[in-house]
Amino acid sequence: PHKLCLKYVDELFVGGKKGGVPLELSSHPGHAIVRMTDYGNVTPTPSTNSLAFVAVGRTDSALEVIYKDGKLKNINDGFVLGAAACNKEKGNFLLLRPNVTSEDIEKGDNRELLNALHDTSLFTVSSDGCVYLSTSPNVCLGLCPYPNVIFVPKSSPHRAVFKNLQNVLDTNIAKRGQISEQSANMHDILLELSSHPGMGIVPVVTEIPSVSSFGRYRNLKTIKGVALGLGLVAQALSVGVSRDNQIVIKGRYKDDNLVLFCLFPNQLVPGYSLMIGTDIGSCTSRFTVNSDGTISPLSADNLVIGFQVPGSTSYSETQ
Repeated sequence: PHKLCLKYVDELFVGGKKGGVPLELSSHPGHAIVRMTDYGNVTPTPSTNSLAFVAVGRTDSALEVIYKDGKLKNINDGFVLGAAACNKEKGNFLLLRPNVTSEDIEKGDNRELLNALHDTSLFTVSSDGCVYLSTSPNVCLGLCPYPNVIFVPKSSPHRAVFKNLQNVLDTNIAKRGQISEQSANMHDILLELSSHPGMGIVPVVTEIPSVSSFGRYRNLKTIKGVALGLGLVAQALSVGVSRDNQIVIKGRYKDDNLVLFCLFPNQLVPGYSLMIGTDIGSCTSRFTVNSDGTISPLSADNLVIGFQVPGSTSYSETQ
């Protein structure tokens, strides 16, 4: 029921009248695949470090693409749809990133990475509008059944207020980003919400997938990661808090050495997604608990953990 199907399939294969075809959905009328322009994209530059997350939103914001050589290419900047972190497992993010061509692979220094970026940008569009990874046809584009966990402005109505975290930190010390000795020794804490009764923070899939490791992470035997969502409290994660302000995943995942993190280490803005995964040291993974039960990244106290709500404009609210 969460599978996405495109509306204008025939037009994709012949090209739109204006050069691009909107990614409107027949499976979810009135909605489309959109770029998260206002709340979480990285400014496009000709670099493989640039990317922008995509989501399901209103049709008036639909991405317009051309479908060529197995890739869905945004007509505005030439970015292509691809699987985040070259991960082909279900539950992974979809994003826009610079296109990697065969010429880039031939000339590039890290061919393993470039090949993976290329392969995880190849999609097959079926006659009914479903979109599959060409190199992993058992996985298709879908809508996450849980609202994604993202950073939102501190005053956003979509912020998460946690039920059990008010006493995790001494709030006077927390302003300086220091964990109290008592907090560091606390038992597992359930990520249950008082702002959303009966709900909590859950992984979007129960089995945490391993993802590809390239470059400086190649020596790591296993890198795991998965997106988070708002789900029933019965499936909520349990965590602990370390003395260096990391939120460490406990409970059934305690042996996986996972932490809460955001992929981007600097210049955090509303809309950036949060995950749990292996701590690779280059992401935002240190947090502080506010006196109202919200959680902020240590480097941006104007933001708190919250949720993505399709069609909402509140992610980009200013303080």
